Formats: sequence, C-alpha cells, structure tokens
Amino acid sequence: MRIRQMAAAFLFNSREEVLFLRKNCESAFLPGRLVPVGDHIEPDVPDIQWSILEDWEMNN
Repeated sequence: MRIRQMAAAFLFNSREEVLFLRKNCESAFLPGRLVPVGDHIEPDVPDIQWSILEDWEMNN
C-alpha cells in the first residue's frame, strides 16, 4: 500500500453549485470523469494552496 497526501478545493458559486474539472479522456486516472480541483502533494511542497492552484492551471 502506498500513502500519499492529497488536497482538494471545493469552489462554490453564488447558487451554491460546486465547480468540478472534467479529466482528459487520455488521463491514466479517472479518464473523462468529473473531479474536484486538487491533486497529490509532493513531499517537498509545504504549501497546499500552491498545489491546488498548480493543478487548476494544468487543467485549464
């Protein structure tokens, strides 16, 4: 078993709807699925917010 740190951000609009990302269909993990904004956190990254923003930029 492998343990990893993960981070997710749930972003809501004014109607209380949650923003999700649709994964690329070629993605190795959950291809084509809707997922919350987030990603695994590398052990040397102390800033969780940076990790979330990095994932957002890579998928948009």
